[in-house]
Amino acid sequence: MPRITNPVLQLILFLTVAFGLAYLIDGTLIIPLASYPLLVPQGVSNEASYLYWFIGLIIRMYTPFLGVVAVAKLGGIGIKKALIGYGVRGGNVEYILVAISIPYMIYGLSVLYAKIVGYPITNPLRLMPRSGLLGPIDPNILLVIVLAASALSGATINALAAFGEEIGWRGFLLHTLSLKLSFYPASIAVGVIWALWHAPLIVFMGFNYPHHPDVVGITMFILVCSVWSIILSQLRVLGESIIPPSVMHGVINAIGSLMLFTIPTIDEIYSSPVGLLGIMSSATVALIIALLMRAKGKSLRVKFYASTEDTTEDFEY
Repeated sequence: MPRITNPVLQLILFLTVAFGLAYLIDGTLIIPLASYPLLVPQGVSNEASYLYWFIGLIIRMYTPFLGVVAVAKLGGIGIKKALIGYGVRGGNVEYILVAISIPYMIYGLSVLYAKIVGYPITNPLRLMPRSGLLGPIDPNILLVIVLAASALSGATINALAAFGEEIGWRGFLLHTLSLKLSFYPASIAVGVIWALWHAPLIVFMGFNYPHHPDVVGITMFILVCSVWSIILSQLRVLGESIIPPSVMHGVINAIGSLMLFTIPTIDEIYSSPVGLLGIMSSATVALIIALLMRAKGKSLRVKFYASTEDTTEDFEY
């Protein structure tokens, strides 16, 4: 079988696998099992269905990983070499701590901006469903506990799930688009593709946008993912590894509901993390990182092993 070594053909192959499998899982498993708008676990009819639904979501998150595997196999790269080349390495481990802290920075800035514009702010645990097993714990103390637990789960279990996406988005796709685009346009392009990969969930389940299961919801998520993709790509380049963006992705998933219920606006497109407040807060963090890198005068150099020969890419801030 002839090898697929042309970057454009590799890109087409990756997108076909990542989108094709994800949309297939959506249509056959995830969407049929969930009610609209999506309320988990209330949105799934019974415990068995919820288990299948949850497993389907995890498999879905690994469809970009399977796209990378397809490129590696058909490109004659070798799966191990491809994964290492696209970022499965230790890298600069200190950026794992940075990755954990960034979602909390976005959270804090969202609260600050909400105060400025006069939005209501509350302890999210007063609004979120609570188990009777928690007993009469003070909500403020409980919030601290939940935030700490979210950092732990986000950086471990959630990060492992997010890795399935990040090796595709900030691994293969960022590298491939960077062959023709500079860092920020490539990062934004990855964010747009990442958002569109979620499109069926938004349209048919009201994912993230129960009030806007339409072009408005998709457009908002494109904006959100574009800004987040800049930060995740910055972490990928600075950390010289796919691990920091996987950790940040995992922690955002862990505290997303807390952020939403902290600023209980009527319409989610105005709130955080996937509304205007989230976009403003995330853009602030991305700008701060970019300015710090420029102030330090860093020229960042990352090696990729995306072909049979070692290649390097320079990213300038």
